[in-house]
Order: sequence, then structure tokens, then C-alpha cells
Amino acid sequence: MPPGHHPDADPPPGRLRGPHPFRSPADVDDDAFELTPQSRSWPKLPGYEIVRELGRGGAAVVYLARQTALDRLVALKMILSGALATDHERTRLRREAEAVARLEHPNVVRIYDIGEHAGSLYLSLEFVPGGSLDAQLAVRPLPPLQTAALVEALCGAVQAAHDAGIVHRDLKPANVLLGADAPKVTDFGLAFRPDAGPKLTRTGTAAGTPSYMAPEQVIPVPEMVGPATDVYALGGIIYECLTARPPFVGPTTLETMRQIADDPVVPIEKLQPHVPLDLQTICLKCLEKDPRRRYASAAALADDLRRFRHGEPIAARPLGPVSRAWRWSRRHPTVPLLAVTLGLMIVTAAVQGAEHQLLRDEYTRAVRAFADRVDREADAELRQVQGESYWSLATATAVTGLLGVALVAGWLVAARRRSAAAARPADQKTRRVAV
Repeated sequence: MPPGHHPDADPPPGRLRGPHPFRSPADVDDDAFELTPQSRSWPKLPGYEIVRELGRGGAAVVYLARQTALDRLVALKMILSGALATDHERTRLRREAEAVARLEHPNVVRIYDIGEHAGSLYLSLEFVPGGSLDAQLAVRPLPPLQTAALVEALCGAVQAAHDAGIVHRDLKPANVLLGADAPKVTDFGLAFRPDAGPKLTRTGTAAGTPSYMAPEQVIPVPEMVGPATDVYALGGIIYECLTARPPFVGPTTLETMRQIADDPVVPIEKLQPHVPLDLQTICLKCLEKDPRRRYASAAALADDLRRFRHGEPIAARPLGPVSRAWRWSRRHPTVPLLAVTLGLMIVTAAVQGAEHQLLRDEYTRAVRAFADRVDREADAELRQVQGESYWSLATATAVTGLLGVALVAGWLVAARRRSAAAARPADQKTRRVAV
């Protein structure tokens, strides 16, 4: 939780006044803060005068206080449960103090002191009056060049932490404070150091803020958590600076974590179409699911951001359509399997259809050949029958003609005989008369 602000806390009533939100502590005077009735219940710490509450989270609360001995404003971070804090909570706060104390970097919030009063452990940290980055992004996103410059500065702090063997594990806009001259990384409460003794996060437990966690934190795979995890978070900060929303946001924590593990990030160009392609490419390389595909270090990311700001070619390259399709298929193996199965079914159906068509063609040709043969045989039989019919008709006609001729001839013979018979009596009569 940052000393200057907490994302889940409403702005307290004693908020800084002034026309510009990014003022250095030297520009802040005593009259810039208002005490509220809540101050009566604030804890009393020797050497500090609490001014107001800056914010609180699930385990700690941060107060703005004045360190009386040095007359300076500080951020006091205390465990919410106070004297009733568990050993786990106290150990985590001490490890945060040790992590910050090991870092001497202008982009890391400094620690002044760690102390205990009446059983309550507290940290005295540098107060950054400019507020947190998430408060700035709640108003509007940042221009691309300003985003690149801001995250490049954060990369220096993160690389310094990695060089010291520290992995932050909870980088997000709420843990970036806007100083007068440079942004500062804060809240090392989840910082991981391999040489810090027993782990405070149990195996199988996800540590971090859901919308900003890397896939290896969500699953979780503790042995894969390392510098690449912070590089992923820096990519998430770039994404939110450009779009004013985290890379993954679901209706529930579980859904958000599922999206981080399974879904591709929404392309920046769909949310902010005017963001330069090179900066989108840098951001998406940070947000790779596989830690090995991200930048090798925060310093390498800073180098590419510097190249972008100076108009030089960047080292990262955008994914082509084939690579995007391949990675999508790896994230969703069921769909390609179904597609292959469907393709095989289509090919099989096409082959079977072709074979069926060939069989139909052969059957059609056979039927046509058979029909042609039948037609030819029928024609031959018809011609034979017709020939036989014609021969029978001719024979019958000839016989009929002969019969007719015979009848006529017979009739003529008979007629002649009758005529001869009739002439014979007349001759006899004539002969008789002559006689």
C-alpha cells in the first residue's frame, strides 16, 4: 500500500490544497492540512504528530505525520491490528523495511526509520505529496511519450531492486507515487528475496493484486516468479497509462485471474487507436504469457522505451498473423482439435462423395449401355418381325392373287362351256331345219 494514497480509500477530508497536485515537501506548509475529529482516535507515537490518514488497505494503514525532531512530513505505515498483529504480519512489515533500506535509488520511496511503540510496529517513509499514478489515471490517460518516459524511470528502480535480489511482485499504478521531479515505486510489502529466509506466501497461494498479476502468479508457479514478473507488471502499467484501464478486468476476482491465465489482452488500438504501433508492441511484449518471451530485464525494457522516445527502431517486433494464430491455438487447444476433426470429417465426406459420384457415373454409363443394347436388340427384333410380317403379307397377297386368277379362269372356262352348251342346241335345230 503506497504511503501517499491507496486505491480503495476515498480521498480523506484533510486533502492537500493547491492548484497543482505535484508539489515537493518543501512547498508544503502547516496550513495546507486540516485536522478532523478523526484525529482524536489516531495513535500517539513519540516523535511524530499525525496530521491525517492517507489511506488504508486490508492489512495496514498509512498516516501523514510530522516528524517533530526534524520538522518534516513523513508517511507512517502501521499494521491495522496494532499490538494484536500476528508474527506473520510483523515479519512481512520488517521484510518490507529491509527491502526498501537496501535500495538507494531516486525512483524508490526512501525509508527513514522502523520502530515499535506499545506493541505496534511502524515504518517512517518518505512522503510524496503528488499522489499516486492511479489517481491521475482516474482523470485521464497519459500521452504516449509521457507514458514511455514515466515507465522508463520506473524501470530504473525495478532494475535496481532486481540487482539487489528483490522482486517487487505488486507493481501497479497505485504503488507508483508522483514526485515533483520523478515517479517513485513504493509498497514492497510483497517483495520477494530468495535469501530472506522462509517464504511468507504459502505454496499454491497467489500473491499480488489480481488485475496486475502475471500468469505465473495466478496459476501459481512460484519457481517461475522472478524479474520477468515485474516486467509483466511494468507492461500492465504502460497499458493502463495508455487506456486508463488494467489489462484484465473481470466481474469477479476468479474471472479476472482466469482471463490473465487464458485470454489475450484487448489490443490497445481498439481502446486508443492513436497510440503509436511501436509503443503497443513494447507493451504487448511485456504482457506475454510466457516469461521467456518478455524482455530479459527491466533495463532492456527501459532501452526500448528510450528508443521509442527518440524515434529510433525498437528491438521488439509485432506478432504476425501466423504467430498470433499459433499462440491462440496453444491457449485454446480444444478449438483447433475440433477444427481438425471437422476438417477430417469434411475431407472424408468429400472423398466419399467423390467415390459415390464415380459409382453413380459408372452405374449411369452401365444403365445407358444396357439401354442402348436393349434398344438395338429391340430394333433388330422389330425389324425381324416386320420382315416376317411383310413376307407373310406378300405371301398371302400372292396366294390371294393366284386364287383370284384361278377363280377368274374357272369362271371364264365355265362361261365358255355354258356358251358352247347353249350354241350346240341351236346348231342342231338348224341342222334339223336344213334337213
